[in-house]
Amino acid sequence: MPQALVWLGLVTAINATFVLSLYKELKLATFDPALARALGFAPAALFYALLVLTSVTAVASFEAVGVVLFVAFVIVPPAAAYLLTDRLERMILLGIAVALASSWLGYLAAVALDVSIGGMMAVVTGLFLVAAFLAGPRYGLIARLVQQRRQRLREECLALAVHLMTEEEPGGRSRAVPADGLAWSAGRTARVLAQSRRDGLVRDDAAGLALTPKGREAARALLEPWRVGRG
Repeated sequence: MPQALVWLGLVTAINATFVLSLYKELKLATFDPALARALGFAPAALFYALLVLTSVTAVASFEAVGVVLFVAFVIVPPAAAYLLTDRLERMILLGIAVALASSWLGYLAAVALDVSIGGMMAVVTGLFLVAAFLAGPRYGLIARLVQQRRQRLREECLALAVHLMTEEEPGGRSRAVPADGLAWSAGRTARVLAQSRRDGLVRDDAAGLALTPKGREAARALLEPWRVGRG
């Protein structure tokens, strides 16, 4: 059995024991050291203990896999996990899963392509990071674009409600406005009208569009926020 494997296995067992036995203390000392200190913990001691274990892990890993692969696996899997979740427990598990998958897939790809195993493992971790950056459920690029589009659509629906409110007759009597009179493109108008109908902001009238009570309240909240809640 390779000596490096023995040392890495021993370091892994020590790290796992340390984190599992002091998980709550580590979490509290990391995110709220003042509270940890008030509860009688020693956040500075925990920090230095974690730093020592990280140094020992680095020394053991340098001999087995080298600097490049160690740095890649220290940085990239946690970064990819952070893009996928905000919960620390899930982040740790996802980071471990990304590291294991990168090792296995990188090894298989390196053997198939006859290239450096360590280099291919680092490349696979980068691919996981790119995938998390693009398709992450909250911080991913695609999710942000979809969220921005939904926010823009909601704002356009509110703009339509405000427009219909300004077209109302004195006394608040609803007056229908022709849908083809909106200064938007046909596709944009269709999307805004469909979303406004789903949200219950507008209704179809014989002469065109008219505000619902919910739509009038939403428009009033924008135009006259000081009157909201006064009836």
